[in-house]
Amino acid sequence: MDAREAIATLEATFARRGAPSGGSPAVGVFGNGVPLAPITAAGFAAVDVKSPPDGRIGASCDTIIPYLEPFLDDYARVFLNRLFVGDFDDLAAIVFPRDDAAALTACQYASEFLRQGIAPARPRLILWNLVHGAGPAIDAFNRHQAAALCASLADLAGSQPGTGIAQAQAAERARAEAL
Repeated sequence: MDAREAIATLEATFARRGAPSGGSPAVGVFGNGVPLAPITAAGFAAVDVKSPPDGRIGASCDTIIPYLEPFLDDYARVFLNRLFVGDFDDLAAIVFPRDDAAALTACQYASEFLRQGIAPARPRLILWNLVHGAGPAIDAFNRHQAAALCASLADLAGSQPGTGIAQAQAAERARAEAL
């Protein structure tokens, strides 16, 4: 993949902010830093859920509003309202990168609302955790986290991760290198 193809792929991804058409199952991605290779290798389309599509900023869920603190990040606030009014009911799961402050906040609030029964169950919430750095302990931790993400996605897809993971990772590496 050359730089032009990588940019075209990136632009197409940003243009597709809603659920994919064609009946392909989808997994939501909130924020930056979620590896897309395991998602696509498990047979899912990755859909951005952090940036609301035009006209959906005002979605409001009366059940959760009393619990949303005034200092809450705007992306997290809009996402939580959209989540609990059902905008993401068609998604198999939503993956949140721990490195993204709004994503971590949104995941924590959504998990607590579900745990306490404040809001109804929605798609599975998956927190992606990655330690940046080098060393045996970091490598072991990151491998464990990657295996857990792949296992969660395979469970959702009703399959086991296979060669699709390696192919998707190679494609993602080629895309990233081209950029």
